[in-house]
Amino acid sequence: MTKLGITMDVSGIIPGIQAVEHRIDKAIDPAWPDDQIRHYLVKIPYRDESFTKDLTLESILTDCIKYKVFPIININACWWYKEQLTAKMTPAQYAHICRIAADYIKERGFNKATALLSCFNEPGKWLSTAETCQYTNAVQDAVGCDFDVIYGNDEWNMLDWNYLGKNCKAKYMAVHHLSSVGDWGSPYKNFKNIQDAATVAATYGKYIIGSECGSWFTEYCSATGHEVNLDIMAECKKYGYKFCLIVIPHINKHDRQSYKYLGYLVYNDAFTEIQPGSCQDKFNDFMNFIKREGEQTMPGERTIRLTSPAMEGPDVKAIEDKLRELGFDICINSRYESDDYAAARKFQELSKIVIDGVIGPQTKDTLKVTTVAGFYPEVFQDIYQSKHYTAEDIDYWLSQKAITSLTGHGKYFVQAESETGIPAEWQLASGMQESGDRNAAGQFLFGQSYYGREWKNLFGWAITDSGALDQGRFETYRECILKVATQVKNLFLNPANWRYAGDHIFGIEWKYSTAPYNAINKAKYYREITQFLDAGVKTRMPEWIEDLLPILDKYFIRKP
Repeated sequence: MTKLGITMDVSGIIPGIQAVEHRIDKAIDPAWPDDQIRHYLVKIPYRDESFTKDLTLESILTDCIKYKVFPIININACWWYKEQLTAKMTPAQYAHICRIAADYIKERGFNKATALLSCFNEPGKWLSTAETCQYTNAVQDAVGCDFDVIYGNDEWNMLDWNYLGKNCKAKYMAVHHLSSVGDWGSPYKNFKNIQDAATVAATYGKYIIGSECGSWFTEYCSATGHEVNLDIMAECKKYGYKFCLIVIPHINKHDRQSYKYLGYLVYNDAFTEIQPGSCQDKFNDFMNFIKREGEQTMPGERTIRLTSPAMEGPDVKAIEDKLRELGFDICINSRYESDDYAAARKFQELSKIVIDGVIGPQTKDTLKVTTVAGFYPEVFQDIYQSKHYTAEDIDYWLSQKAITSLTGHGKYFVQAESETGIPAEWQLASGMQESGDRNAAGQFLFGQSYYGREWKNLFGWAITDSGALDQGRFETYRECILKVATQVKNLFLNPANWRYAGDHIFGIEWKYSTAPYNAINKAKYYREITQFLDAGVKTRMPEWIEDLLPILDKYFIRKP
């Protein structure tokens, strides 16, 4: 379905629309301190009084919540500095401003399923296609975990859309179907642009938006102009657009002089009274079309599964929130993607229900009744809470659960604990996840993985998704144990380091690993290790007693 709405909310939110693009056109200096940037983004009206009511990002988001309207927030730096943009602001500075805006939008309760962040308006007037892509990619890197980003936002003839499709990281492509869909003699002359844009977007796996659409060559209040608006929305819906937004259905007398064909309702400059030249009947028809043809509601109760494109919505976010609450380190983006799928399968495995990664009735019901306390609370346990196992305790565990090369290395785990405060049992749990594997006999052993045996790397240190780095090779297991504990302490348990996310295994894994269930798995191993050692066998029996056991078994019968 296609959400229908407006661009340039010059008179505020119109109840009944499904989406709005709000542009922040008030110039912001990237050299300002963050609190001043935030103030301008949030509190300052986005254009002069002659063009809009006293609208701010704050008021627009308030109305979006009130009227259940999907906001698209355009940080329109092109109009701030025009041809001086590249001299005034680097891509990184623009991305930082967008990050501040995204933080505020997130604070207001919006997420990836309920808001979008848009880059520029008509960048082709002042930027090359490559520069447009460069700035957009910087924004995607800065805010992409929280919000999807829109690239383009220009007429079909202004940018190289194939270049953008190949090189832009953002998932949404936005085109203006306004002046480029027709000409003065034929307002429908280039209507096929709407289909062509959808084809290009699909070629590169992008979602498509008509972000500034409307009848540019004939008045909205004429029969033809009104029909053009409705037909643009119908075509966008036909070709799978996510949004189609008609520009300025309301306008004031001042700007009617410049944009004489736009606007169904013409207001006085203060937007308090409707003026002659308005066409209330056609505006009502426009709104009825939106209500009848647009997407009204978010999906209800449904089975969530891995699809292409990904299923998205507040129901997906609810699943992600629950999985994160339980300790799965996934990105909350309201879209069911591969990390969510992997986390769901692990949850199903540990909950002993059907393992398929599908969020159906059984998994939903299990998630509802599962709490952190009843699952793996160790995920959020204070990492420095130690059981104070001795070197002999660790050696006994190693003799039962690790490769033979680690025999006698208990003292190094205890030494690492003494030097860093990271308990030996958590070191073992981490090692079981990172280097545990099955040997030829089917036994799952600590250190059995290829890198564990050949590189003496017990903890996956410097082993990336694309391969192993040189610093992942160690001369001895002792070097690995002591060095990795120190590195984890300095990088992941240091509040002054950007990687720090808390003094628990979840906090460590948030930046240590790319697997969404590593923290859960390590908590699982931690529980197994401590239960094993707490069961009463904490000190290995003397070797002469071990040697005696086979003789006793041979000559004596065990008492039933």
